Parts: sequence; structure tokens; C-alpha cells
Amino acid sequence: MNKKITCVSRCLLSDPAGRILLLKRRKESTWGAAQWQLPGGKISWGETPRQAAMRETLEETGLTPIGITLLDADANRVRIGQDDYHVVEFVYAGRFAGKPTLSEEHCGYRITCPKNALKLDLTRDTRKMIARLLRARK
Repeated sequence: MNKKITCVSRCLLSDPAGRILLLKRRKESTWGAAQWQLPGGKISWGETPRQAAMRETLEETGLTPIGITLLDADANRVRIGQDDYHVVEFVYAGRFAGKPTLSEEHCGYRITCPKNALKLDLTRDTRKMIARLLRARK
């Protein structure tokens, strides 16, 4: 088993109505295949987590996040094949405007209220962040 560390940044983005943006991974994906997730990805060398969240969201959706602030930082273990990853994840909350244009790594998007999003097949981390958002809105 290979042990690896990776750092990712994601954006939990809401529209003016409070609905959130989710992306669906392609079924061929190595991680999160056919599941719904927040926009984001790996932090590149020399990038801050915030810069990575902005860049990845733009690359994956064609949208520039508005007013993002750090919502959470956490670490999880994920096993992919023979590799055991220690994933450090930064999640930013903010807003978006406009219609997404998907990159090739995703096959769909949804703009939905957080409560309805919990009915979807979400990645574990996405489910956790949406639940946290709902608790904060109470």
C-alpha cells in the first residue's frame, strides 16, 4: 500500500435564492465516480488554498466565485486502489451568478436547495459540508 498526502480546495457556492451548485463526476472517474460534489480540486505548487478554490471552480464551471470565505478545513483518509490518501481539504463558501459551463471531468450540474441536495448521491465530504451549511442557516 502506498501512502500519499494531497491537499484540495472546494467551493460551496449559493445563488441569490440560497440554492447551491453541485457537479456530477463522470462514471469513469477514479474518485467519486458518478457522485455529486462541490466544485474544486487539488492545490497546485505555490498556490494558496483560496487561489486553488477560485481556479478550480473557474476551470470546472466557467464561473468566478464571488466573496468566498473559509468555511472549514479538515482531513480524511481515502483509499483508491492500492493507494491510501491523507486528504487535507479546505472548503470556501461564497456566491455565484450565471450558468455553469462544465469541464470534461463532469457530466452534469444541479442548482438546488441544500435540503434537496442531501437526497442525491453525494461524496462524503460534500454531504458533510451541506449538512454544516443547513445547521448554520437555522
